[in-house]
Amino acid sequence: MMYWDTSALIKLFVEEPGTAQVTALFDRDPDVVISKMGFAEAHCALARRWKEKSLRKRDYQLTMKRWNVLWKNYLVVELSDEVVYECERLVKEYPLRALDAIHLSSAIFFKKNTGLNLSFVCADLKLLDAAEAEGLGIIHPLEKPL
Repeated sequence: MMYWDTSALIKLFVEEPGTAQVTALFDRDPDVVISKMGFAEAHCALARRWKEKSLRKRDYQLTMKRWNVLWKNYLVVELSDEVVYECERLVKEYPLRALDAIHLSSAIFFKKNTGLNLSFVCADLKLLDAAEAEGLGIIHPLEKPL
């Protein structure tokens, strides 16, 4: 099972470096675990691309429609008190930004509460280093072919 950071998952929706690897990974295991915050994060990332003209309006609209349909199938980790308060420990331990800490905390919470092996899929090296230090398997879609 895989926890998807938005930096990696967005590659399913927008053609960029790593899209082929992410698509192959998703095709192998379409079960997506993600923080509820990822919904807003993806909307922001896609809207920014449209406003910066790297995504045409029609493509943006179709992409948002696809995102909203697929979101309903994702295993969403709620922003519980436990997830949020775990961020305090994580940011003291690792050089993380707020949203990265929430993603890592969500993955740790999911693994702890399900007992499932969990790989952390992410395109951010600092976040991957922290995830690995926390005992998660890591997958970087730009590092090597999948």
